[in-house]
Amino acid sequence: MKRYLKYLFIIIVIICSHIKGGAQEAHKIHLNKIKSENKNLEFDYDLVCAKDSVYIDFKYSGDFGITYYVSFRLKENIPDGEYRIYVDNKLAQKSYIKNGLKDSLWVEYQENGERRETPYHKGAIDGYIIEYYDNNIIKKRTVVEEGNLISRETYSKSGVIQMKEHFRKNKAYKIGRYNKKGKLIEERTID
Repeated sequence: MKRYLKYLFIIIVIICSHIKGGAQEAHKIHLNKIKSENKNLEFDYDLVCAKDSVYIDFKYSGDFGITYYVSFRLKENIPDGEYRIYVDNKLAQKSYIKNGLKDSLWVEYQENGERRETPYHKGAIDGYIIEYYDNNIIKKRTVVEEGNLISRETYSKSGVIQMKEHFRKNKAYKIGRYNKKGKLIEERTID
């Protein structure tokens, strides 16, 4: 009887791990920063594994035909799941795709130790976007509801509020500025 229960338990664990969907391992994409052949571009990215080109795209930004900046992003229509992007073997982004859309909390890690957390729901930003300094103190807290900017607070590296902005139709209409001690020193409304 004990042997039967042991096998039954193992079967239940295996079935539950497949039903949960959480047993699927994250897609890991590795990039290396390389010296750019473009004299105006500080660096470029190189995929460690060529097959990862189905998941990731590179965007080049510039002005007047001169490229100054390169970034990476996940492509559209990639399989659902968790994606972890590493740059020079350091985690640079943790993201999720559900039903073909951005979902859950996306986290971007900067080289300088700062990070940004962005909540997605069905492809749209919805909730608190929080940016952190390298010391884990909040740098900015932005409220977005169904893709619409509502408010933003900016803090000093010591955690003292510096500015509050309120938005209507994604445009600032009220701004408050604070001194080094966090006391309101100026508040104005924009028409």
